[in-house]
Amino acid sequence: LIDLQDSRLLGLEQEFESELATLEKEFNSERKQIASQHSREVSELNDIMNAIDVEESEREAEARQEHEQLREEIRNKNLEEINVLRITLDTQIEDLEQHFETAHWNYLNNTDQRTTEFKNLTRKDQELSKEIEQKIRKIDRLQSQLQHWKMKIAQNLKECNERNSNLKEEKDGIQKHFQNLKSRMNRFRSTQKDRLSELTKNANEAKNLLKDKCELGERILKLSELGRKLETEGEKVAPFYVSSVEEEIERQAEEMTKKAREEGEEEAKGEVEVTPLSSSAWSDSTNKPVGKWNHLDNFWKKYNKVLLDALAIEKEEEKLKKENADLQEILKQYFDGISVNDGVLSKDNCLFVTNFKVNLNKPMPVRREDAGRMTFVEGNAVVNQMNRGQLNR
Repeated sequence: LIDLQDSRLLGLEQEFESELATLEKEFNSERKQIASQHSREVSELNDIMNAIDVEESEREAEARQEHEQLREEIRNKNLEEINVLRITLDTQIEDLEQHFETAHWNYLNNTDQRTTEFKNLTRKDQELSKEIEQKIRKIDRLQSQLQHWKMKIAQNLKECNERNSNLKEEKDGIQKHFQNLKSRMNRFRSTQKDRLSELTKNANEAKNLLKDKCELGERILKLSELGRKLETEGEKVAPFYVSSVEEEIERQAEEMTKKAREEGEEEAKGEVEVTPLSSSAWSDSTNKPVGKWNHLDNFWKKYNKVLLDALAIEKEEEKLKKENADLQEILKQYFDGISVNDGVLSKDNCLFVTNFKVNLNKPMPVRREDAGRMTFVEGNAVVNQMNRGQLNR
């Protein structure tokens, strides 16, 4: 089957090639024939065009020659007719001039008196015309003056109206401005009145606040005098303890001040440098002016010490209360052990001994070895930490 198909395809291919060759041959022969026919037709058309051009040029030359001849004939004929017409018109003009002169002399002889009257009337008419022209010029001048004065009156009226309108507008503007100024003055007066009342109120409040502060200061001074009487000899000699974290606090404060200055805060800018004139206190250790926020350091040290002492006393009081309660419980258990009643029998009792051990409700109090050492937190450190937190917020 494959060989048969190959042979069939080969036959079809050979047939196709033969038909293709035949078509190419026919196409080439037909193309040559069309090209030869086209060249013949082109040559024929060129010959026809050349013959037509020659014929048209000959015809044009003949027409031009005939036109020139006809034009010469017509020009000669027109010249002859013009000469004849000129001669005829000259004779007619001479006859008419002779008749006109004759008629003119006859008219002059017949109308001599009328001519004199006409001249008189003409001269009178010229005089009247001159007078009329003068009157007309005068009338025109008067009319122009009248028009000028009318225009001037209209212009003055217009200017007066404009001036009146401008003055009215200016009056309205001034009145409006006056009303605005009046309203502004009233508002300013009311504002100043409110400010004055507020200032008075604030002054009274500030006065009361200063009075309260003075009373508080007097109370603080009285309490300080009373507290000084109760101070120990050591507190009188060294009233302020030396902070163990003072250097660390100062370093952190400098870092916070530098950071605030970089961020452009006005309050931090005011804290950059403390001059002797801006401070009313001096440090004994550094011999420099005390900073704005360090004026109450000694007060806080003393306050923190008192606060810590109060906390220690409260702790000691709680401890003592607890020991007292334990001792009271032990004493109660002891009394319950040596007496017999219904209350004692209903509860655990030390009289019942099991395995040589008494049954007590509470263990005996035992004093710890580290009970004397208590953990304290420095109040100044806590206050500074709270201030730093507020500044950060």
